[in-house]
Amino acid sequence: MIHLFLGNPRPWHTHYYCALALIPALMLQLTLFKIVHNERTAGGSICAMAVFAYFIKAHSSLTVLLNTGFLFAWGVRICVRGVPHVKDTFVRPSACDTGVSKTVWTWVLCAPTVFAVAFDEDELLQGYPFIGTFLCLYALIIDIVDCVSTVKNITRNPYVFSSLAMSWGLYLIHPSLWTILFPLIFSSIVVRAPAGFRWNEVLLQSKMHSDPAILEYVRGTSPIFPMPSGTYKTVPMVLKRLVFCEF
Repeated sequence: MIHLFLGNPRPWHTHYYCALALIPALMLQLTLFKIVHNERTAGGSICAMAVFAYFIKAHSSLTVLLNTGFLFAWGVRICVRGVPHVKDTFVRPSACDTGVSKTVWTWVLCAPTVFAVAFDEDELLQGYPFIGTFLCLYALIIDIVDCVSTVKNITRNPYVFSSLAMSWGLYLIHPSLWTILFPLIFSSIVVRAPAGFRWNEVLLQSKMHSDPAILEYVRGTSPIFPMPSGTYKTVPMVLKRLVFCEF
């Protein structure tokens, strides 16, 4: 498909298409430049890269369809629901800065998929498709539960968990040492960025001492990994700190 027109330079054909995936993401952000401050436009870039990834070689492999399909589904989710962001800032970033930052973080999420499916059919990576598929499905389920629920009672940070599960799920379907850095970088972005995991937890910590309802919510709800409502209270503090990222 696309490789017939853009070439298939060996042995770096996968790196080549991984870099080329930046082009549809950047073009879409430039096209939507006037509304780039709307976080939902990032979903369009993800969908564009998912379509680009599939049509590089248009493999019939089920794992390729799952990998690109889950990535496209997550892009649609971002288009519909957006991503958490800081509403009040002292200095609003320029449209150019916002567009570039969106292009970069969406590419970091999509790069492992593009890299993997750019292989030829006879060298296509088969990693841990069942584990990867489970993580991607679980990410979508948790996000849907969060969408229909008025209270975040299974995890305090459903978007963070879903994003991490989706990123690592996509990677595990077709893992490679060349792309291990991408889910690690994406995880760091989701955890450390404004409106990310650390930001949300610090905000809750600052409020819970003056609001008994928030204190009770924090005590009974897992910070990141989904758990049935109320069961988090029974987890020993040592496990909360070591496993559940409580601080």
